[in-house]
Amino acid sequence: MLTRQASGTVGGGSRIAVVDLETTGFRPWSDRVVEIAVVTLSLPDLSICDEFDTLLNPERDIGAQHIHGISPDMVVGAPTFREVAATLAEHVHGAVLVCHNIGFDVPFLAHEFTRAGGVFHPGTPRCTLAATRQKLSVACRDHDIPLSNAHSALMLPAGDLPKADEANGSGGPIAMGTTVCFSGEAFIDGKPVPRSELEAMARAIGLKPVAAVTKRGCGLLVADPDSHSNKARNARKWDIPILAPEQFWSLRPAR
Repeated sequence: MLTRQASGTVGGGSRIAVVDLETTGFRPWSDRVVEIAVVTLSLPDLSICDEFDTLLNPERDIGAQHIHGISPDMVVGAPTFREVAATLAEHVHGAVLVCHNIGFDVPFLAHEFTRAGGVFHPGTPRCTLAATRQKLSVACRDHDIPLSNAHSALMLPAGDLPKADEANGSGGPIAMGTTVCFSGEAFIDGKPVPRSELEAMARAIGLKPVAAVTKRGCGLLVADPDSHSNKARNARKWDIPILAPEQFWSLRPAR
């Protein structure tokens, strides 16, 4: 049973709690957290005062093992989120919450605490995704931060930075907030990927799925580059980049 609510302070706190997650997928209402790390920093010197990192038994299939590198046998004896919820709440309560992508991490935490019978109030979290608008490797390079094992939740004292922009079909970066439309079936490594999962992934990396390709309302089309669909023809007519599903799939967050 939770002994207190988990909350991040609205401001003026004496600590920063940097949180990162590994998950079974991109949908917080149905996917689960498989690893969580919290690095607590003291203000104002940002010295590390505490660390908490644990694998979690998601009580379902492990999900994208090729991304996070966590295998089913690794979580067989791991605690469930419910079993660590009170401890986690102690680590983040009253601290300024910092996440790699608040649009991804905060909903997952909220759903997990709800399942555990608790309440999660993030306060006013700080988002490194919004602050840097850079992919992980670029942000680390620009700030002289060594990068290793990016698919582990406990990666860096300063927290995992966003993997959000990559090269698109036209050779430029995909900006946060870009609208993206999907056309046709997507097969990744020979296996079909549901449209709903692609759209959930788009939201997780800061893009906005739309239903149609329009001149002013679509910034990227994910489809077979050789497609002759109406969406693909309109994209070519309006110089909207077309990204193959495999390329788009490679942009998934480093979780």
